[in-house]
This record gives sequence, structure tokens and C-alpha cells, in this order.
Amino acid sequence: MSIAELMRAIAAAIQAEGPAARYAQLALNTEALADMVSWANGAIDPETKLDDHLNTLQQQLHQLHDQAPDSALASLHDALGDLRNAIMRHDRDLKITGADDEDENN
Repeated sequence: MSIAELMRAIAAAIQAEGPAARYAQLALNTEALADMVSWANGAIDPETKLDDHLNTLQQQLHQLHDQAPDSALASLHDALGDLRNAIMRHDRDLKITGADDEDENN
């Protein structure tokens, strides 16, 4: 599952308000993507547009959780936070090492 597919699936689950098993599966998918972020060959979100979208999804999950607390919602919310952090760390590390510049020149 790509990040774009994940975001669409999360948005659909939020709109449908569940079920909890769907949130739990999406949390696992999100964690798997967060684990793979470091393998990306270049910056993932240099303009932070992706982070803005992920943050919006996270806020929507938080609102749903406030209305009806559910551990699956909380898990997905936290997994999105981990994914956001992994992407930011990856992109920051590329800037520090200059690796992204090297990819663009080759």
C-alpha cells in the first residue's frame, strides 16, 4: 500500500466511522509504511504538503476518538504520528547529509 492509498483508505474509514477492525488494520499498514520510509531514494515530503494531509487525518481521528473512545482509533492516530515523524526525520537527514542533492545530480 502506498502512502496515497493509505490516506484514501483512512479518509474513507473516517467518513464511514469504522469499523474498529478497519482502523486496526490501517494502523498496521501505517506502521509498515513508517518502517519503510528510510528506504526512500529521495525526499518524500520536501514541501510538507503530505505532512499537512496526514496531520488533518490525525486531527479527524482525534475528534472521532473524543466522541466515542476506541483503542483502534487511538492506535491509528499514533501510527500516523509515527509515520509523520519518520518522513520528517528521513527528509531532514537527507538535507543534513546532502544525499538528496547527489540524487538530483546523477
